[in-house]
Amino acid sequence: MPTPRAALFRLLLLSAALGLLPALAAPCDNVVKPFQVGWVWSYRTVPVPAPVAAPADAQAANAYQVRSRVAEGGYEDVYTAGGKTQGTFRFRCVQGALTVVSLPSMAGVEISRSAVTGVSFPAAADWKPGLSWTQVWTLEGRKGLLSGTAVVGSRSQVLGRESVTVPAGTFMAWKVSVKTVLDAKMGFLPVHQEFPVQTQWYAENVGLVRTEDAKGYTELLRLQK
Repeated sequence: MPTPRAALFRLLLLSAALGLLPALAAPCDNVVKPFQVGWVWSYRTVPVPAPVAAPADAQAANAYQVRSRVAEGGYEDVYTAGGKTQGTFRFRCVQGALTVVSLPSMAGVEISRSAVTGVSFPAAADWKPGLSWTQVWTLEGRKGLLSGTAVVGSRSQVLGRESVTVPAGTFMAWKVSVKTVLDAKMGFLPVHQEFPVQTQWYAENVGLVRTEDAKGYTELLRLQK
């Protein structure tokens, strides 16, 4: 005769199989930045000033696609253009909060040590106007004969929600401001760089639908599920 605990466990399994219980949340579940194997996000980037007739389809030279795949400790977004892989961004997942652990691009610098703190996307339940968060990369490396250190920090803040229209449709989206700053030292030479503030829009159960800064904008062309 099964024990009460075993009977309860069997009941829970049966209820889950019949769809009577909600699925347990996975560490990477975040409706603001959804992780879905098989989905394909297609984007195009338009520089400023924009061409007189900016191409509107995913075959344009400035278009790319994003696909997700499982990776150790989380997942990866794989970026492709013209059928060729352009790069990957790996995310670490902790209770719905996502952190990009891929190294930031630093031309000509060979990274020897790195550490990352903070989050890239807080858990979706925490999102509200005024919410802010930071992510910081601490790096050590070498460029030519010079060794050095660098700290790359980004601060994001939710400005609110608003309707945004892109080729993929019209979405009610979270509007986020992102500011990134680099402080480095190569040999005895200090480097300080502030990157253009970027505005991003995220629609729940879709993900990123638009970004814009002083250099141009990127928008979602289509989402294939």
